[in-house]
Amino acid sequence: MLNEVKRLCKNDFADLGREKITKEEKYKSGFYLVLEGVDFSGKSTVAKELVSRLQNIYGADTVIHKREPSNTNYGKKMRDTLFSKEMTLEKEVLAAQYMLLDRVENTSEVSQLLRENKIIVQERNFLTALVYNEAKDTKEVQFVQEANRLSLKPDCLALLTISDEMLLYRLEKAKEERDSLDSYETYEKVIKRKRDYLSFDEYIDVLLPNDNKECFEVSMNTLIKIVAENFKGEK
Repeated sequence: MLNEVKRLCKNDFADLGREKITKEEKYKSGFYLVLEGVDFSGKSTVAKELVSRLQNIYGADTVIHKREPSNTNYGKKMRDTLFSKEMTLEKEVLAAQYMLLDRVENTSEVSQLLRENKIIVQERNFLTALVYNEAKDTKEVQFVQEANRLSLKPDCLALLTISDEMLLYRLEKAKEERDSLDSYETYEKVIKRKRDYLSFDEYIDVLLPNDNKECFEVSMNTLIKIVAENFKGEK
């Protein structure tokens, strides 16, 4: 699998040497917005509502909703691996490799959509890989992390944040609704990732608290304004 990853990292979209990604950015004309945040921070809810409101402004054909990992192909394989009841070092490495392969495909698709002057609202990007990979002492994962740093740079990366109290509330509610949580969804792990996100502040353009409906509406207005100020297409 690692050899396959390294082979794919020699194509136009994933080897990405910073030079090739910079070339992709040179020819894009749309707007690429990425929403990041830990599990239970409300990314999907924000993304779906934001896409709906933006489509009302710019048209359904102009605004595209993407997510990483995807629900197909390598993204599905990564989720299936992470949803294992018992997480091993080997599974951590395998999941990281699947994540990179999924990113290779997504970067290609996003690059083309941006050249077509689309607005992309995407849940998660390379920052997820930096925060979520726990087997950081292995050469394989170190390689994946470095490759992920070379993903297509978003025009705006917004980090959704929630208080520790709200995180605990949402986590316990999810546990009641689903009877159990996945191995990577323990309170201790999610809290650690929440703090890890903030250690990568050089990648973050805007912080958006998302504890309640008032925060939600502020986030909507903030993101719509950012798109309006930067997207060069027509309404």
